[in-house]
Amino acid sequence: MEPITELVPPSRPWAALSPDMVGEISIRLRDAADFVRLHAVCIPWRESAPSPAAIRPRRFLPWPLALCEDLLVHNSSGDENWVASADGTAAWVLTVRPEPTMTDLLTGAIRVLPRFRENGRGEIINRRMENSRGIVYGDGIIFVYSIDLGDFTAAILRPGDVAWTIAEKRVYFGERCHHSSAAYHDGKILVCMNLQFWFVLMPDFKGNGAAGGGRLEMKSGASARDAMKHEGSYIFESGNELMWATVMSKRNPTFGYTGYDLTSTLSVTLHALVEANSSGRMRLVPRDGQSLRDRVLFLGSPASFTASATHLGGCAYFVFENCVYRYNLINGVAELMERVPAGWGSDMAHVWIQPRPAIDPIDKIREKIKAPTKEY
Repeated sequence: MEPITELVPPSRPWAALSPDMVGEISIRLRDAADFVRLHAVCIPWRESAPSPAAIRPRRFLPWPLALCEDLLVHNSSGDENWVASADGTAAWVLTVRPEPTMTDLLTGAIRVLPRFRENGRGEIINRRMENSRGIVYGDGIIFVYSIDLGDFTAAILRPGDVAWTIAEKRVYFGERCHHSSAAYHDGKILVCMNLQFWFVLMPDFKGNGAAGGGRLEMKSGASARDAMKHEGSYIFESGNELMWATVMSKRNPTFGYTGYDLTSTLSVTLHALVEANSSGRMRLVPRDGQSLRDRVLFLGSPASFTASATHLGGCAYFVFENCVYRYNLINGVAELMERVPAGWGSDMAHVWIQPRPAIDPIDKIREKIKAPTKEY
């Protein structure tokens, strides 16, 4: 009697997968590098790649981007005059002299901006803006600000404006506000200064000579004797609300950190800016992590944003002590995601960029190969 042999169906080559099947796999990838690798396997898989226009925004997890040892690299940080888009799609470096310009960090394109002021206090404004940060919003508004010892200065350029609208406030804070931040939203400027204090300014777009508001407030639940050390302030929009996320660490007052495991020392608090009553006065109210259970926060400087992700929701990514952390807003647990190489600058300057990988079709690649090589 002959032995019974199991009939094994012939294996199907991976390249024979239907384009629809490859596409179904492709749309489930959250890492842009994995997306590129998938479509680089073979010609059929490359031809199944969607067009750049078909790749929806915020599909991939963003990358931290900054300067490292004077070189522009992925996953790095530095102290530069960053200007970032509010949605994480672009970043620029701002220069003030001889004339204000924004240089796109990804494309190198240069945009020339109006001078901040030509006379009067122009030199003072220019000097402050040499150490500034900014945000470009989806409606085209450019918001640039500087926070120094005792002085807050903001400049707003709306589409169609030929000159900046300047808003200033003298704040007798008594220390440099390295971990402060600001944002423009719904005609108001929210300024968060270190752990405890904040204020709202109303820019004067009609040229009456002064910004309105500006009363210094203490955040709900904060105390000047708070045992938690303030490590970063981040302002972002979630839905129709403007929110303030504060990263804090628990330190021993004598010996610094309470332990070598920094994940056990970190926490993130959330507040939302809301209108207190019909008078229009604003106040900050606490928010718990459950309110953002379907959102992921990417906390950066100068801009932060949220993304919809039900499988990763209720968490915040941020940079601290040359490491990338993920903090669970639901259970209050921090997790170390990645240690970055030596050469990073401070934690105060880093942006998150939404990758938009473009994969050329095979025909276009063949044309490039056949094209004559330029001699230099």
